[in-house]
Amino acid sequence: MNIDKYLIYCGLNTYDINQLKEQGISRDSLLKHMRCFREGFSPLLIDRPARPGDGVLQLTESELNRFEEAYSRLIEGLDLCKFVPASGAASRMFRDLLSFLNQPNAEDFQVREFFSNLHKFAFYQRMCRIVEESGSSISSMIEEHKYRALLNILLTTAGMNYQALPKALLKFHQYPDGNRTALEEHLVEAALYARTGDQARIHFTVATYHEKPIRNFLNEVILKYQRRFEIKYQTSVSLQHPSTNTIAVDKSNLPFRDDNGQILVRPGGHGSLLQNLNSITADVLFIKNVDNVAPDALKPPMVRYKKALVGTLLENQARIFGYLNQIDALRTPSDLLEEEIISFLKNSLGRLSGGNYKDLVFEKRMKYLHNNLNRPLRVCSVIRTKKVTGGGPYWVVSENGDQSLQIVEHAQLNYLDDRQSVAVSGYAHITDLVCGVRNYQGEKFDLKKYVDPETGFITEKSYQGKKIKALEHPGLWNGSMAHWNTILVEVPESIFHPVKSIWDLLTSDHQPV
Repeated sequence: MNIDKYLIYCGLNTYDINQLKEQGISRDSLLKHMRCFREGFSPLLIDRPARPGDGVLQLTESELNRFEEAYSRLIEGLDLCKFVPASGAASRMFRDLLSFLNQPNAEDFQVREFFSNLHKFAFYQRMCRIVEESGSSISSMIEEHKYRALLNILLTTAGMNYQALPKALLKFHQYPDGNRTALEEHLVEAALYARTGDQARIHFTVATYHEKPIRNFLNEVILKYQRRFEIKYQTSVSLQHPSTNTIAVDKSNLPFRDDNGQILVRPGGHGSLLQNLNSITADVLFIKNVDNVAPDALKPPMVRYKKALVGTLLENQARIFGYLNQIDALRTPSDLLEEEIISFLKNSLGRLSGGNYKDLVFEKRMKYLHNNLNRPLRVCSVIRTKKVTGGGPYWVVSENGDQSLQIVEHAQLNYLDDRQSVAVSGYAHITDLVCGVRNYQGEKFDLKKYVDPETGFITEKSYQGKKIKALEHPGLWNGSMAHWNTILVEVPESIFHPVKSIWDLLTSDHQPV
């Protein structure tokens, strides 16, 4: 079946093709999407989970101090940038409360729990003012069980409209001099570890409908933090590019149409942000999700480890650059240098050569080593966990038998394959990375060249009560970085403070000491 007949078979016409093209999805991209839905993605071939001494670096106190010192010594003159994926919607945090609000007969035990703790939330004071302006008080409304009226004030356009806000603009933490949003906590963090001299760069990726409120809020608060930290912020905002969106399909893998008869197009997951990341020019990039922030009392250990991760990156990057320059200058074989590089790749960069390496002639061995060294470098935080989490570090086997350290989603593991018998990793990746994206000649890597396109995801979603299949690009720290060099550093769980639901803000991590 030729391509045109295949598109007709899928129920697509010229109008559909043009509609998708206007939204940034080319004909070639459409065909790739359809192939992915039809053929799916093969599970990764896993050799083993990463462990201490076998892919996971555990820093001793002296090493932690040494890498902290390396950070202080080596960042001078470097261009640092903090990259914050901030497109998450607050509506997901309030799922339980919204369910109650939209279903008159819903059980209210969670709502009662919420209102019994309402005074502990950083948005409580503002809510009080709004209620008082209406001539009432929160305490009396709670006593009268006017839960829906209060939730309307908190979540809808009748008041604070928190369900429509980006998570970045929610008040997370209470302070005597004014409560802070998640976005403000990232401004504080940038001043503590992502500054060079009196400058700090921070970039937020946001959803289209959140761009204006985030830009406006930055303009409102930026001077406050510049004065506090005697710093000049360079802030920027970008949107997920429309060309990274993907179509949705029905259970038969045919394009799904919305109520207007148009092909349903959805965001392609956080892997779509690779294009945004690739546009940032910096010597060191920090990547951290918008909801993973801590109040000031818990920041010191987090900052210490963050600096140590940068020191780890820069020390290893210096060795990489040294080896690459030696390879460029090498004219005759050097067994000693070759063995040293192979050991460094294995023990420091999570990269093992396949079985046919020793059969190669000298020039090809040097080219192989050069290629394996000359890649973007990332240092990833991992924590010990006994829980099944969304992703963990594993040794992944490529087609040629090479092995590399990668962050793998559990959906990518094949538990039915007896040849693998993979154990679940005892570590979880905490979406906290420090990255080096320039090569040894000072040129920026094109990050698109280091993606494994066969590591996307197909997930089940719902659209107005109907089941659909959605396609997500290789995850930003999964398949999108599959061919980077990777260093895994164990960090204490005490520096990991994600806020995925409103209930997380009630934990001791996010409450005043």
